[in-house]
Amino acid sequence: MQLDRPVGYFDFFPRNLKRLPLMTWSHLWFLAYLFLISMMLLPLLLRLARRIPNISVPSAFAVYVPLIPMIAILVALNGYWPYFPNLVMDWSNFLYFTLCVVIGAGIAAWPGFEARLRTQAPGFLLLLVIGFVGVAVFGESSWGRFFIGLVAWGGAGAGLEFMARLNPASTPLTSYFSEATLPVYIIHHAPLLLIGWYLLPVAIPLWLKIVVIWLAAIAASLAIYHWLVRPWPWMRWLMGMTPRRAGVSAPAASAAVSETV
Repeated sequence: MQLDRPVGYFDFFPRNLKRLPLMTWSHLWFLAYLFLISMMLLPLLLRLARRIPNISVPSAFAVYVPLIPMIAILVALNGYWPYFPNLVMDWSNFLYFTLCVVIGAGIAAWPGFEARLRTQAPGFLLLLVIGFVGVAVFGESSWGRFFIGLVAWGGAGAGLEFMARLNPASTPLTSYFSEATLPVYIIHHAPLLLIGWYLLPVAIPLWLKIVVIWLAAIAASLAIYHWLVRPWPWMRWLMGMTPRRAGVSAPAASAAVSETV
């Protein structure tokens, strides 16, 4: 398949892992993005982690403010498309993802902001829907990039609230998955590509390939986390996790570490 013409998603997906010109570094290469961004932002992240959490609740308008820099970077620097990260000249996406990390760290240090954000779940869900429709209509264009910003921030805001509703209380299961979030995010890149590599050529319906790859990648990532990461102190350290302490739950351990920083 040649790349001198537009390629639709359902033309691209069944072949991308079997054709080198179509296979991007969008997964494994993104780990390099995360590592460099984390190292660059380490002083800021440490400073935020050591601060007393800000419990003041801002106005409803404030939780939509992050949309401004997100959209500005995407539109002004032609971010997101064409999405072939190379880590050398891909400054627009590098800056965009750096901003996303900064926003996420800021929310973690400002629980009051997250509390206000959760009250705006319907508005964020509306942003997500409008953004998705806009991306479908405008595609690779300045307006398309504008709507990508709506999709990203709308999805983040709506996701936080609706997941909180599904898990309203801290339970052993929610604590387990909460602690697993970052390691599984890091781990899943390799299993997803390997599983896709072997399953995409199989003669089964495309929708079934998507479902099987999705479920198998989740299962493999969680299995690697549970047996090869979670029990071992040095692996936990590599994944940015707190040390395990006998008789102390993950949230309690995190609180204890925060108090001693």
